[in-house]
Amino acid sequence: MIIKVIENFKKEFEKDRSILRAIEQGKYVKPQQKTLYFTPKTFYSTFTPERIRLIQLLREHKNLNISEVAKMIKRPFESIHRDIRFLEGLGLIQIKKMNRYRIPVAIKKVNFDI
Repeated sequence: MIIKVIENFKKEFEKDRSILRAIEQGKYVKPQQKTLYFTPKTFYSTFTPERIRLIQLLREHKNLNISEVAKMIKRPFESIHRDIRFLEGLGLIQIKKMNRYRIPVAIKKVNFDI
């Protein structure tokens, strides 16, 4: 996954339009890596210090359920759950089921293009 912080969406999406045109024409297009686009303002509101700390914890400690994560970070369960669901929606965290627990797992490869 690539995370890009950009000022001008129009320039960036011109590249995507050319890919779509090639697909419409039946040409082969090399699969693209998933990219999330942010303006500087949305980037800083999305990646709060608490969410960055959460992602770092999930990368360092495997197989923690949400309650254990909340205790380690010393934040309410509800806040951790909300942040995990938000980051899952962006594709930065996956939820795996182990027995009766739901285990959040941070994806391993993220490239920043700032």
